Amino acid sequence: MHKPLCVGILAHVDAGKTTLSEQILMHTGRIRTLGRVDHGNAFMDNDALERQRGITIFSEQASVSLSDDTRIVLIDTPGHEDFAAQRMRALLVMDVCILVVSCADRIQSGTKAIYQQVRAAGIPVLFFLNKTDQENAHPEETLIELRETLGAEILPADWESEAAREEIALLDEKLLECHLEGQATDNDYLTVLRRHLESGTVRVYCMGSALQDRGVTELLDILPKLFKARIAGSVSEPFSGIVYRVRRQSGQRLSYVRVLSGNASARQEVETVRGSEKIHALFEAQGQRLTGIDQCAAGDVAVLTGISAIPGEIIGKDARSADRPEAMMVQALTPVPPMTKQKLLEDLRSLEEEEPE
Repeated sequence: MHKPLCVGILAHVDAGKTTLSEQILMHTGRIRTLGRVDHGNAFMDNDALERQRGITIFSEQASVSLSDDTRIVLIDTPGHEDFAAQRMRALLVMDVCILVVSCADRIQSGTKAIYQQVRAAGIPVLFFLNKTDQENAHPEETLIELRETLGAEILPADWESEAAREEIALLDEKLLECHLEGQATDNDYLTVLRRHLESGTVRVYCMGSALQDRGVTELLDILPKLFKARIAGSVSEPFSGIVYRVRRQSGQRLSYVRVLSGNASARQEVETVRGSEKIHALFEAQGQRLTGIDQCAAGDVAVLTGISAIPGEIIGKDARSADRPEAMMVQALTPVPPMTKQKLLEDLRSLEEEEPE
């Protein structure tokens, strides 16, 4: 089986990001009932605070199968800039970003900011132009504005269409020659497009309506054809992984890790910047639901217990610390009874584990 494709869903607030995530989960059989974040019943927005406020606050993941040999790990990220740190940390493990844009609201400041973050991280992008069913939607104008505002070359994701192939042929002199002579093969177009997507010289788009389930099937068909896992390490190498999230559940510290090479299992010793530590247990995350697993291998995203690393750290081979910005402000806190200094310190240390920035 191929390494799973780690797919991030990103968007400005209210562009339909979580609705698209729900449709993907529905299409792949992970859920049977479509939820909505504003209704407080979305599969990956099930934290009590998220249900209460009707917004995405934490990055959550779910693993689904597109076919017998194709898996994706879907990461739904917050759209509000107040929780941008969650999104930035999730970028550490993504192979491709689906940037959802509302054709009813056009290009917003948050869309530009998110795109620049993804671009800086060097991650391939697929734009999903959403809400095309609404009366005030302007898909073609949105696409033009997207190209002009972001300064990006954005091609149709439907690489098999004649219009798309004409644009792909212009990316490569040799392909253009074969195209004009009618000798280019499907693989020729696909190879050139993949290469340019990986290098970031082009982006692709598709259109639809997540709420009305339009364009979702086409999106899922395109993903594994255009994008592959960017993890180069193999299972035969020593274990290495990057931590992208830490949270606590029932008092237990959970570390979300993308395996970069090798494999890991329970009771295995791994190196961290604090020394050798033992993995107590491994889980697969489906939203906040955890299922025990025996091991994880290169490309997998697993949840480990027993590890004290913080987001951004590499564990295992070549263990190293996370890049952390210097503090811009220092503030003193004084506990107010019944809070004690000891309890305040414990709470602040737990917060630092989850939010090291």
